[in-house]
Amino acid sequence: MADCFCDAKLPQISPTITSIDWPQGTIMWLERIPLTLLTEPERANGIRLEQFDPTTNFDDWARGRIFSAHGELRWEQQDGMFWTVYCGENLDLPGFTQETLTELESENLRLDERSYFLWGKRVEAQDLPTLGLPVQTIAFVELQIPRILRYPISNAAKRVKIKVKEYFAADGSLAYARFIGLEEIYESL
Repeated sequence: MADCFCDAKLPQISPTITSIDWPQGTIMWLERIPLTLLTEPERANGIRLEQFDPTTNFDDWARGRIFSAHGELRWEQQDGMFWTVYCGENLDLPGFTQETLTELESENLRLDERSYFLWGKRVEAQDLPTLGLPVQTIAFVELQIPRILRYPISNAAKRVKIKVKEYFAADGSLAYARFIGLEEIYESL
């Protein structure tokens, strides 16, 4: 089945997200856009990357993505509205304008699937207390990002990659990309 591409400007994002039948294993990435200096709890909870939870109030998150191999819905709030894009399996989403990517492929789009390492290296169990984290926590630290990162992965994973479906134009430029999942890496680099 060909991917579709559609977009909308919505007053709320939660009704659209909960109207989609997301498959098991769907991931959500949520981010608050700071307008002032963040407190420590705000910084610690300002970004979430975890298993999809349909009970989340997505309207509280100014930017985000819900993604699986079947599709991705991404949004950013501007001027009180959610600028929203969906790419994936064909869905009937009220208020969205739509075209199929197979139509765009006639303009010589090339499709590739790739994976990229996410930030951070796993915190070793003996170092968790130093960071003030409970013993069973799965946490990642990257010195360039002043926060502890958490990914929805198994205890065995040492690193994490994001899997991406990329659409390239005939001139080789990236026309569009969407997240499709996470990949666990079990050996240290």
